[in-house]
Amino acid sequence: MNHGIRPWILVGAQFAALVWIAFGGPWVALPTWSIVLLIASVLWVGLSAWALGRRNLTIMPDPVPANELVRRGPYKWVRHPMYLAILLGSAAVTAGAPTIFRWAALFCLTIVVVLKIMVEELALVARHPAYGELMKGTWRLLPFLW
Repeated sequence: MNHGIRPWILVGAQFAALVWIAFGGPWVALPTWSIVLLIASVLWVGLSAWALGRRNLTIMPDPVPANELVRRGPYKWVRHPMYLAILLGSAAVTAGAPTIFRWAALFCLTIVVVLKIMVEELALVARHPAYGELMKGTWRLLPFLW
């Protein structure tokens, strides 16, 4: 399913916010807890990508042609584990070495990720009627919250 330019805008905004967080303040000042959480989030992205599989992997919120629904690895607990990891890693950097630029970027990133999730889930429901049932039994992004 192709929604035109909207997915490209969301992906561009996501990467812009991540670059803003990366270069919006010092890295030298990051405390150990922040570095550990950042490393854990990078590992979680890798595990999620592995569980998703090469043929399902895309940065776009639209599913790739002939994709399959995945319920293994981190996808057992949350429907969007990579987005969760991106937000956690970004929050770790922002809280560990805060600047107004990083806080603004984290706020924007959170909005963009929520919008990407909404677009992605609409596309998945359209492609896979069974996705509606999957949605009932798995947290969207934050276990016990959303």
